[in-house]
Amino acid sequence: MLKKNYKSRVIIILFGFLTLYVIIAARLYLIQIHKKDFFKVLANQQYDIEIIQQPPRALIYDKHNRPLALNKESFSAFIIPHQIEEKEKTIKIFKTHFPKIYKKLKKY
Repeated sequence: MLKKNYKSRVIIILFGFLTLYVIIAARLYLIQIHKKDFFKVLANQQYDIEIIQQPPRALIYDKHNRPLALNKESFSAFIIPHQIEEKEKTIKIFKTHFPKIYKKLKKY
């Protein structure tokens, strides 16, 4: 009688793990295959971000009332060279506005 009870417990535990495995496999299928387009769009949205910081920080002066830290507007950008679609237009923009990046871009 004790062995019969032991076997039923093993079968229940095995069935439980098998059920969890099927649930995890189904979830992975939904995420990786069925909803792949949704996650591609979500990932691409992370690259197209514009950040505007308001209000500007306060000026910092030294003891002679000369400014030590000033606000300066600046542009920032990043590229992935092998994903550039309009290469000539991109090179022109970087040559004009970002000369250091233009030199690096020429290497690719």
